[in-house]
Amino acid sequence: MDVIPPGGLANGMHLPFPASHVQIAIALTVLAFLVMYAVLLWRIRSASRKRVALRCPTRDEPATVTFRVADDETRIDVVACSLPDHRDCDKRCLEVAS
Repeated sequence: MDVIPPGGLANGMHLPFPASHVQIAIALTVLAFLVMYAVLLWRIRSASRKRVALRCPTRDEPATVTFRVADDETRIDVVACSLPDHRDCDKRCLEVAS
């Protein structure tokens, strides 16, 4: 059973506002949900990472390192490093005290 008949609202009733306002409200609602979802995903992603400024024990240079951390804040792995050519890194900064 249809609530709204095929010709529109019953007995020629009209909406008290233009239909474009409804479309704008729906678009803004969808946009708000997408933003909230993106913020939620960002918070979940960043909860398992920690960014630390330290001195690289291998090169003896200042570096900013992003670590993947466990629930108890112990460092698990190096996600990113500010030093160039950090691919040959031996990851000794995992043991450096914060």
